[in-house]
Amino acid sequence: MVVARERSLGYLSRRSVTRCAIWKRGRVDGQLILNSLPQRIDAAENGLGLAYVPEDSIFDALAEGRLVRVPEAWCPAFTGYHLFYPSRRQHTTAFAFLIAALRHS
Repeated sequence: MVVARERSLGYLSRRSVTRCAIWKRGRVDGQLILNSLPQRIDAAENGLGLAYVPEDSIFDALAEGRLVRVPEAWCPAFTGYHLFYPSRRQHTTAFAFLIAALRHS
């Protein structure tokens, strides 16, 4: 879901867009669908539309004026990664170590 009449650079994932703490979920129907972060950044720099990318991946482009950030109200904060795993009593040893490492990092 994109605000205004700008073209959107879609990618194969649903995403949430927020404004004033109101969450909306929707599918982006862009004319160009890219699944790679560098491709989305390049497409946005070439004026093909809006790209939904992590801000830390475009600091240089923002500083140099190659990209412009959309208004703050439309940029949700990244809450971190989440791990989902089946609710089984016994996990493999490797999986248990992975969970412990992620939990304590």
